[in-house]
Amino acid sequence: MPTYTRNGKKLIYVPIDIKVDLPPEEELRQWHNDHRVTEVDYHDIVTWRHVYTIIASRYPFEDWRKFPWIFYQDKQSWKNESDEYTELSWCPGFKERFPTIVTMIEQLPFKQIAFAGWMHQFGPYAPHVDSSDANNPTEPRRYNVFLTNPKHNTFYFWDGENKIPQPEIDPQYPVFAFNNSDIKHGTNPVTGFKLAIGIMGVIDEEKHYALIERSLAKFPDKALWV
Repeated sequence: MPTYTRNGKKLIYVPIDIKVDLPPEEELRQWHNDHRVTEVDYHDIVTWRHVYTIIASRYPFEDWRKFPWIFYQDKQSWKNESDEYTELSWCPGFKERFPTIVTMIEQLPFKQIAFAGWMHQFGPYAPHVDSSDANNPTEPRRYNVFLTNPKHNTFYFWDGENKIPQPEIDPQYPVFAFNNSDIKHGTNPVTGFKLAIGIMGVIDEEKHYALIERSLAKFPDKALWV
């Protein structure tokens, strides 16, 4: 599918029209400290970028603090439907502790969510693109959620010469979609405690497109085009 385009410009970012009451930051920090992945040799740790906490998965986990190596190394499988999928599994206790986050994620336009986890950033991330999507849904198609104080957001786009900063995030609308094909993205050095959720799975193209259009209508001044 093509990139969402208007007046000859490609959409690279839009806040998403899903409202949520986020939990207090200290509760999020405590959950992260108690449930984060314990290995210290996966790529993002070694390259000094993120610590992961797994919150939901369509794959079985015996230990939610073990890094899912087999799935991490085959990211294409995250984008394809599984015949064995029945329902999304949540880290034990998460749904009861953070119901508003669960409701928010369940509103996203996925046929199947393969994996959801939050990232605690502790170092910068050079401009890059994430793994591709064989189903090629309309860009922007990557959904992330900013969980903590917006003043510590570090996300930006890179047009090859300049950094394009992400607009200020409204904590009531912390979900955003960004373009992963037409432009690179990265993160600046941290300025404080930062958590963001990344969600990967099989996009429902019709619902996705409708949500992007609805969000553009609600947040026309915060959408970014190149």
